[in-house]
Parts: sequence; structure tokens; C-alpha cells
Amino acid sequence: PRRVYLGTRKNRGLYRIGVYRPADFLAKDAYLLERLGISESEKNVMLATSENEGNLDAINTWDNHFMSLGMFQWTAGGPGNPGELPALLRRFKDGFPDGFAKYFTRFGLDIEAAPDSITGWFLLNGKRLRTSAQKETLRKNIWSYRFMDAGSDPELQAVQIAHALSRLKGFYYAKTSRLEGYSLSQLITSEFGVALLLDNHVNRPAFVIPGIARAARETKVALASLAAADSATERKVLNRYLKIRQSFVLRRTQKPMTHALQRGQTTERYVKSGTISAERGSFRPD
Repeated sequence: PRRVYLGTRKNRGLYRIGVYRPADFLAKDAYLLERLGISESEKNVMLATSENEGNLDAINTWDNHFMSLGMFQWTAGGPGNPGELPALLRRFKDGFPDGFAKYFTRFGLDIEAAPDSITGWFLLNGKRLRTSAQKETLRKNIWSYRFMDAGSDPELQAVQIAHALSRLKGFYYAKTSRLEGYSLSQLITSEFGVALLLDNHVNRPAFVIPGIARAARETKVALASLAAADSATERKVLNRYLKIRQSFVLRRTQKPMTHALQRGQTTERYVKSGTISAERGSFRPD
């Protein structure tokens, strides 16, 4: 039988960094994203942020979330809690039902969505995996192989990209009193800016809005002015935001964004190469 490298042993499970990079998918298989309604501008944003993330077939079964998969390491959830991984696979099931059946249904695994639609539960042979003992089965090597195998499929890779972009719906378009009633989508409209916001949200979601608000204050750009600003003004605010997020926390017990300087430099390289635009209004999700 074929021998497969599943990963490196750690504690009660293993981890594997994977070999399928998001940037490689976006270079050769991005046509699949059209089926999922992803625009060219959204592809650009993901390309600029994906280098900071994990591989599409990465897995982790050693920590207290039992099974993690993909570029954002979506998890099955801790004991008694739903996880984001079932929600990702629900999108896979809806968009590519044959693929879901190939990797999961035929082995008895299915999805039960949670009311919030961003998390869910795994069902194994019709029974919800809820407790620690029930979720423990996901640590078995056979499930590591199945999830790894699924992560190597371009269709699930496309779903990962689309699901990553869906994070924007949760924080980018919502008006908030923390921004004087504006939404981030009214204040930051360049592909470069959106890429930075998404990159920060993946790593430290609670820091995005207060970080932008502070950057505007420190550059003396009123939010009303930022909403009607030119590209140079937006870039001035973003340059300050890049510095702020290197040390920004809301409480002393928190840690700032991980590798904020390097992650920002990576995204800026895509502006310099012409892959993404720093011009205001360049982010076009439709």
C-alpha cells in the first residue's frame, strides 16, 4: 500500500504544514472562484494576504480543538463547542456536493450548521460530535488522511479562499459607533487597505476597528474627511495603522498582532509589484 506522510507527532495528535500554497492555487486554479462569485479584486486581496497564512492542506490534531484544516486553520471546536471547520465544509458541500461526498459523506461524516452560520458541528453516522470523547475520533490517522486529502483538492481550495473572504462581511461593511457611525467599507476602499484589514482580522480581529480609529486620530484625519478622502490621505492613515498594529492591544494582558511588521511588508510588496492597487476605490467586490 502507498505510504503517506501525515505529519509530525505532537502530544496526542500531529501537525502537518502541507504543500499546497494559496498563492499557487490563485495562480493556476482561480477559475474555480468564478463559480463561487469571487471578483478579480477579491482575488487580488487574497493573493496579497495569503502569503501570511498557512497552506491549504495543512492539518493539526494535537491541540484541544481536535482537528484543524487549511490556510486559516479552521477548527472542529473545543469540547462542547461548535467550530468554524464544519461551516467551511458546509460551504464545500453546498458548492461541490460530489466532492464532499467523495471525501466525507461516504465515510459517514456530515455537517450540522449552527444558528450563527459561521460555525457548526460534525455528525458522524448521524450523531453529533459534541463532547471531548466524541471529538477524539477526529485525531485518528485515518481522519487526518481524509482531511489532508480533501485539502489537496482544488475545489475545496477554492472554497477556502471564498470562505476566507467571507470574513469581510462580518466586519468590513457594518456601520459602528466606534467609527462615528461609519463602516470600514466607507473609510478604507483600496485593495491594499482591505488586504491589511483582512490580514489583521485573521490574526487579531478585535484590534482592527480601534486600530483604524486610532490611526485616523494620530494623523489628524477626521473620519468624515476620510470617508471622502483621496488616495494620498487614505495611504497616510494606513501607513500610521501599519505602525500602530505592531504594538496595539486593548488590555495589558493581550499580545499585539503576531509578526505585524513582516506581514505588513509582505502585503506592501504586492503594491510595489502592481498586483494590488493602493488607489482609493480600487477594491471592487462585485
